[in-house]
Amino acid sequence: MPLRCPQGCVIYAGWVLLRCFEYSSSSVSGAGSTLLNTKSQLKTIYLMNMKHLMQRLLLLLPLLTLGGCTDDEVETPNYYVKYEVFALPHDKMTIYYMDEYSHMKLVEETLQTGYFERVVGPVKSGYKAAMVVSRKGDSGSSENSGNAERLGNSAEKLQISVSVAGEPYVVKQSGKHYYELTYQIP
Repeated sequence: MPLRCPQGCVIYAGWVLLRCFEYSSSSVSGAGSTLLNTKSQLKTIYLMNMKHLMQRLLLLLPLLTLGGCTDDEVETPNYYVKYEVFALPHDKMTIYYMDEYSHMKLVEETLQTGYFERVVGPVKSGYKAAMVVSRKGDSGSSENSGNAERLGNSAEKLQISVSVAGEPYVVKQSGKHYYELTYQIP
């Protein structure tokens, strides 16, 4: 309900309020008590409106804060890739594998137990795991010399396994008597 000053002006906002008081105090004489009542009423109304405004702002603030949060950057899980080479004991192997920075690493090693394993990571989705393996000339042991013709220069078995965020490894690619193996994390 709008208030009216003694001259009939409708008071809606603070600047109109000041103008109205200036006008009424200069043109009306003997209306001091009416003017004081009007000023206290206006002050009460002004404070009530401010209170409601603050309550509305406090209610809207959490909504504005939550509305500003988006899931633009969805956390992608970390993957770990395990490269495995299975060969005969004492085979001399040349092994290339892709590290977590997508660089090929070279390992030339005699596999005493016939097994080689490397884990790389963390890597993100889209990483392309790759390994190239060959057995060197002779196996380094007289007991394996007959197997050199049987195997050619490939390993017995190659395997690429993937672990998601610390879960157990799952075999993604495997092959017997392969020279190379690749797998891309989706």
